[in-house]
Amino acid sequence: MLTTDLSPQRILQALPKSKNRAITSARLAEALGLQDSQAATLDRYLAEFAKAGLVAKSSGKFSRKQAPGLLIGTLRGTRSGHAFVVPDDESERARGDLFIGERSVGAAIHGDKVIARVVTTTSRGREGRVEAVLQQANPTTVGRFIKLKSQSFVSPLDEKLHHDISVAPSDSLGAKDGDIVNVEITRRPVAGRPPWGRIIEVLGREDSPGIDIEIILRKHHLPHVFPEAVLAEADAASERIEESQLEGRLDLRELLTVTIDGETARDFDDAVSLEALPNGRLRLGVHIADVSYYVREGSALDDEAFRRGTSVYFPERAIPMLPERLSNEICSLNPQVDRLTMSATMDLDREGRVVDYRLTPSVIRSRARMTYTAVNEIITDPQGETAGRYQHVKEMLLAMHELTLLLIKVREERGAIDFDLPEAEILFNDEGHMSGSVRS
Repeated sequence: MLTTDLSPQRILQALPKSKNRAITSARLAEALGLQDSQAATLDRYLAEFAKAGLVAKSSGKFSRKQAPGLLIGTLRGTRSGHAFVVPDDESERARGDLFIGERSVGAAIHGDKVIARVVTTTSRGREGRVEAVLQQANPTTVGRFIKLKSQSFVSPLDEKLHHDISVAPSDSLGAKDGDIVNVEITRRPVAGRPPWGRIIEVLGREDSPGIDIEIILRKHHLPHVFPEAVLAEADAASERIEESQLEGRLDLRELLTVTIDGETARDFDDAVSLEALPNGRLRLGVHIADVSYYVREGSALDDEAFRRGTSVYFPERAIPMLPERLSNEICSLNPQVDRLTMSATMDLDREGRVVDYRLTPSVIRSRARMTYTAVNEIITDPQGETAGRYQHVKEMLLAMHELTLLLIKVREERGAIDFDLPEAEILFNDEGHMSGSVRS
């Protein structure tokens, strides 16, 4: 079940301003549509609000107070040791960020959501101190394990995290001096004393192949391991399409369709088709994998996809939004297999104008997995070896090229600008180290 937004600023703004209209935390949770699992966090926020002076509490009921000089925001550290609080409230944000000196940060760490107090205002802007930490942004961090005779600690790779993290020998997970590790912060910095933590992963040596990607994943807290419940739902999905699944779908399996992607693409989520109509028009089809059929609202798959938001692509690795059982198999429009899709079919006249269209659930069977390189070779040399290899789709691809030129002409006549910018392609050697880059 997806949880409702529980941002501290939203909670604060939802509280009544009058004591006469004060409400209980249970009533506030109901008004905000919060889940039962969020009740403890809500109560903690309200307690911190009351302690800092943002809200008034009486007989178990809460109301918002006039609290000039107090604000909620995100702490942003700097390499020099001091920090700034970026206010959540728009009116406060318009007055600029709040400067926090190194001694006024308290137990807060870069990225934390905090309550801060404005202490003074100078010609350079507002200065203040952190009063409370509401949300901890960095429960873990990546760093270099340093082992000395009498102590061990992790030095964070992120320069905005200013504290070395002390690690007890029993919590070192066998890390060696110089190893890159992922450490969980178990005690925050207090009164000038450093934080403590325990190592939960030893990632390897700094020069190990692929270590840079492992660091990025953990530094930005990118989910890269699927929960068991999510994998179980993905494994339960059948690749075989039954007749009952085709009810209400447009059957386009006899239509000539192809996918066109880069050489290194792993999943193929869109296909195209083009056919000539008896009235002289062209029918262009764009067919997108119907992921929603397999990822139902409220399911573990849906929750995990929502949490990830998108797939993340690295030069030699992809972190998919959905398990590979779906992203690379069942929801990938592989050639010569039936796949459930959502199709947009557009009828165009000979001037390139869309005169009719249709959006519908469908089922297709791609005839070929094409690459941009192969398509370009067919267009530039219709009698060449590549064209011969794809004889069954060649004529459609050539017709698509003609339609492309027509649509480009129509766009240019409307004043569109074509930004044809070069891209950099990173090259790697056999050991996984970057060996160079080329323009593509």
